[in-house]
Amino acid sequence: MLTIALTYVNIVTEKLTNIKPLFVSKNGFFSTTEAAKILGISRIAVFNRVKRGSLKAIRIGKNWAIPKEELENNLGRPLSEEEKRILLEGVRKVIAEYGETLRRLGKE
Repeated sequence: MLTIALTYVNIVTEKLTNIKPLFVSKNGFFSTTEAAKILGISRIAVFNRVKRGSLKAIRIGKNWAIPKEELENNLGRPLSEEEKRILLEGVRKVIAEYGETLRRLGKE
């Protein structure tokens, strides 16, 4: 179970550090479809973030243009060693307390 948690932390960290090739924009803006692919969410989720104001965008006719900087701000950043340690500590506590339940749920 701990191995699975460590693997997950490594996968998430790797995804966050390998995002640079996705940022290829000729004019510094991305469409909602491009933003959805980069953020790993649906277009509807992008529209919802724009509507809530958590993702700034510019209206161009019927379309939205999302500045490159906004996507960078919404992607997050790689975890520091201290953050990884805290996350791993939390996973260990959950496994210690709910390990048997998690094993049973994993078998279903």
